[in-house]
Amino acid sequence: MADDETTGTVEQEQEARTERARSVSAAVAAELVPQVTTAVREQQEGWLATLDDSIGDRVTAAVRENLDHAPQTADLIKTQIEAQIAGMGLVDALERRLQGPPGEAVRGPLTALDPTQPNPRAQGAVLNGEFSDFGDFLKAIVRHASGDKDSRLRFVNGEGEFRADLSGNELATGGALVPEEFRAQMLVVSAESSFIRGLAFNLPMGSARIRIPAFYDEDHSTDGAFAGVQALWTAAGASITENEPTFRQIALEANALKLFTQVENELIADSFTSVEVLLVQLFGGATGFAETAAFLGGDGAGQPLGFRNADAKVLVTRAGANLIDLTDLAAMYARMLPGSAARAVWIGSPAILDQIIQLQADVFNPLVTNVANRFPMQLLGRPLFITEHAPTLGDADDLMFVDLNFYIVADRQSMSLASSIHAGFQNDLTSFRGVSRLDAQPWILSAITPANGGDALSPFVSLDA
Repeated sequence: MADDETTGTVEQEQEARTERARSVSAAVAAELVPQVTTAVREQQEGWLATLDDSIGDRVTAAVRENLDHAPQTADLIKTQIEAQIAGMGLVDALERRLQGPPGEAVRGPLTALDPTQPNPRAQGAVLNGEFSDFGDFLKAIVRHASGDKDSRLRFVNGEGEFRADLSGNELATGGALVPEEFRAQMLVVSAESSFIRGLAFNLPMGSARIRIPAFYDEDHSTDGAFAGVQALWTAAGASITENEPTFRQIALEANALKLFTQVENELIADSFTSVEVLLVQLFGGATGFAETAAFLGGDGAGQPLGFRNADAKVLVTRAGANLIDLTDLAAMYARMLPGSAARAVWIGSPAILDQIIQLQADVFNPLVTNVANRFPMQLLGRPLFITEHAPTLGDADDLMFVDLNFYIVADRQSMSLASSIHAGFQNDLTSFRGVSRLDAQPWILSAITPANGGDALSPFVSLDA
């Protein structure tokens, strides 16, 4: 009896959800149909005018009447809009719009800048609340791989985008879109192993490809110019020389970071909670590990462009081979942009620690503080982060001084997860594949000659070999 009541409750909830979706879709379609229909009609009239000019009287009133399908066009457009809204899971967002102030945007640019916090505008946010927890979501994926479909899942294509036909049927064959609330859980784990993401300028991507402006500012010593903008003091009525700002664009494309692991079917059957914790830790940790490597040294080909390869980077000549000396630190500090010094951090290899910890100007003035405390320790008043992805002692970039506010991490804020029982069938394993999409690169395109001349300055300063 209890099972019948439960089934009835589920069916009622499903009917209520379907009716709610139909109501919201119809309301939005009612707003859009007149606009779209008018546009279609104007397009028809333009075509008929061109036809009149070419063949004249042969376009009769009867032909015009046959071509006038405005009522049918409106009905078709309305049906298509309703199917797309329901199929793409936009009911919640559109319902909030209909209840909000007139003219409020449905989907604006993504605005969350903390990568570890859920973004209510991210693609997976429409799935928040659909699953009781991450384990419930994983079970749905595993069942789907075995042929047991779950209507709560949304699938994305190779670029992380949902696709549906005019009836709302999903066309994408990629992985299942991870609800935003669970994606943020993985990013918290990722942040523990990727300090760069938390310090960089995080820019959520509203599409798979975006362009943003960047300064190309090489020389501050010429006529007081700053990024091509001239700033001159003049007497009243005096003229100034015209100049044009030097702006360029940088392109960011959401490259795919793919993760793969296999789990024993016995573990899945005995303790799905363990699988949930395992995947969050493994995928989150692996994401942070791969991101740090790319943010530091990526070549920009299908992956982020690391700041080690930035055109704006300046190299400081090392005082002695395979050594880090006080004069090296002073020279690196002197090449940092003055406005960046308060934000800059040191990044180095574990191999440099032996020398760094023992550095001191004299016995009463240690350069390295907080040695007894947890990382990051302080070096000349700025945090020192140690990563195995930095080159070893004596190689170029074994120690860097960088302002990561000049490094952009553009995140598509879309993660998909798929499962397969086929790849590891003989070994009784289930495969899991996760895909996230992001790009990153330096924001500044060139080192800068300071206003008083001298050596070029940069937010990316590195010790040479």
